[in-house]
Amino acid sequence: SLTLVKTILCEGGVPQRPVVFVTWPKLVDAIKKKLYCLGSDPGWVTVYGMAGCGKTVLTAEALRDPQLLEDYFPGGVHWISTGKQDKAGLLIKLQNLCSRLEHDSTLSQRPPLNIEEAKDRLRLLMLRKYPR
Repeated sequence: SLTLVKTILCEGGVPQRPVVFVTWPKLVDAIKKKLYCLGSDPGWVTVYGMAGCGKTVLTAEALRDPQLLEDYFPGGVHWISTGKQDKAGLLIKLQNLCSRLEHDSTLSQRPPLNIEEAKDRLRLLMLRKYPR
């Protein structure tokens, strides 16, 4: 249902649809197809382009597909906007992601102290807890 989709995306920090919204169905479908490919070939989907060209809006729109979420992202979606960050800002983003991904873990871990530690922890989380 659309309410469930909205809840899942909100919990994962996916941006809401803007008030002024123009969709580009071909681009949204292209992103969806790449996301569907993750079911058989786990990895990453990178959406790139100039600042302000609509990457965030198009990708968030692709994730509003209930079937995609149910079939390929049963554990939800975790959205992170990094943009241009200094090392301190990037560490905060990585610490927040670790915290979100470890939320139901029985072990309460301290936040990673540096970027390398955060990358190692996220790599293990992705391999062990979130392989897809």
